[in-house]
This record gives sequence, C-alpha cells and structure tokens, in this order.
Amino acid sequence: MERIIMPFPEVTVDQYIETIGRLAKSKSDLEFPSYKPEHAAIILTNIISSAENSVCIYDDELDGDLADAYPEFYNATDRFLENKKSMRIVVRNGRKLDTRIYHYLKNKSTHYSNLEVRTVSSQFMNSIKAEFQHDMNFAVGDRRSYRMETTQMVRGYREAFNSFNDIETAGKLTDIFDKNFNSCSILRF
Repeated sequence: MERIIMPFPEVTVDQYIETIGRLAKSKSDLEFPSYKPEHAAIILTNIISSAENSVCIYDDELDGDLADAYPEFYNATDRFLENKKSMRIVVRNGRKLDTRIYHYLKNKSTHYSNLEVRTVSSQFMNSIKAEFQHDMNFAVGDRRSYRMETTQMVRGYREAFNSFNDIETAGKLTDIFDKNFNSCSILRF
C-alpha cells in the first residue's frame, strides 16, 4: 500500500469533498492523512456511503467537531440505516448527551434495530492499545475502508490516516471491534 502525504489544507472544502468522493467511489488503496474536523466528517460520510454491509465507529464523543462539521453526515447515515445495514458505535465518554448527534442517535435507535450505541469498556480500550500501542478513534466500513485518528494532539491537531481499500488494517480494526463490542455497556440516552 502506498502512503500519500498530501497538503489537503490548501484546497477548498468543495475540492476536498470531490477528491475524497472519487477516492471512495474508486475504492482507492491509497492511504492519506487528514487533519481538520471537517475532513474527518467528510471521510466518515464517504465510509458510510460506500459501505455495503456494516460500519463500526469508535470515538471520544461524536460531538460537534465530527457530526456537525458536514451536514451530509446525517443524510448518509439515514440512507445507511434505512437500507438495513449494521451500524455499531462505541463512545469513550457518552457524557455530552444534550447535543445534536446524541439526540439524532437516540431517535434513530428507537426506530432502527440495526443501530447500536455503547460506551467503551476497559477490555475494548486495552485491545486497541495492545495492537496499536496507544488509544485512537477509528471508523471502519466493510472491513475495507477506515479512518484512524490519534487521540493526542500532534503539532496542534489530531493526525489521522485513511484508506478506502486496505483490507489488512481495516480487518485488524474490525476484529478488535467485533471481539470487544459485547463487553461495552449499552449507552442509556
């Protein structure tokens, strides 16, 4: 797999959306970095839109920086759930329940049995640390596409790496998620 370091911050949001959409649609195996919250939302939206069966998400809170940075995130998630695809989410804290994303997830979870939201267990977190030497946020679509983000600041931002066709890395992340998901508590909204 080829690692690409691209200066994405120099392009407009519309150019970024178009480029990421092309990478997702072509199932590109390029691994590329991202830095900004709106980049995270655009990439996650494309992971959701291109997944044929399942999406797994592990994040701090899923609050504004991700879900509210790109409104298409909600449209893509609606289409995904309406098509009976599986979406499982694990959050580290689950303390910001009075935010748009949690109101949305609470509403959707009462209508869709294919959406599960849980809070992280120490077993889940320890499995990530054992594999990758530190905690991280990540999203995986169909054991093929992923976004991995450090949880600590690096040069003023959280560094993330993404690919729309890396079965090895996406498979590792999915295996950790699958193995430990049931150890996590159901989030009580």
